[in-house]
Amino acid sequence: MILQFPIAHDDELLVSILARFVSRQGLRDDKVALDVLFGSRNIIPSALLQGHVQALLSHVDHIWLISDNEVIQRHSILPFFQSFVEPSRIQDVRYSLIYNDKSHVMTSIGVNASSTKWPRYYRYCPECVAEDQEHLAYSYWRRLFQLPGVIVCPKQASVHSRKN
Repeated sequence: MILQFPIAHDDELLVSILARFVSRQGLRDDKVALDVLFGSRNIIPSALLQGHVQALLSHVDHIWLISDNEVIQRHSILPFFQSFVEPSRIQDVRYSLIYNDKSHVMTSIGVNASSTKWPRYYRYCPECVAEDQEHLAYSYWRRLFQLPGVIVCPKQASVHSRKN
C-alpha cells in the first residue's frame, strides 16, 4: 500500500507527479516503480497521455482524492485536443486512458499522423523553475510547455509586459 503520494500542482503532467513520487521513494528500478504505482511491471509510461489511470488510482485513491476523469482533465494533454476531435472519439480515448491495458490514444486523436513537430524533450521555463525551487524546493513539468507551438511562458510573458 502506498502511504505517501505528492500533491499535484495545477497544470502538472501526470508523468511529473509519478516521477516526483518515484524520486521521493528512492526507487531506482523502473519496473519496481511501475509495480508499486500500477500493480504491473508491463506498463509503458507515456509523457503526455499516461494510461492505466484506474490501475494507478486503485493504489493511491485513499490519499489522492481525485476521479479518473479529473486526472485526465487536469494532468494530461487531452483537454487541449477536445475541440479538434469528435466527441465520440474523445470518449473512447478517455475510456482507453482509464481502463485499457494497451493504449493507442496518440493514434486515435491523430497525433501520430499529423505533421506537427512535437518537442523531443521536456520543456520548461527557467524563471518558473527558479520560482519553484525558491517556494517548493523542487520543480515539476507543466503540461502547457509540452505542447507544440508554445515557445514562451505565458506567466513570465505577462510579468515582463507589466514591468515595461
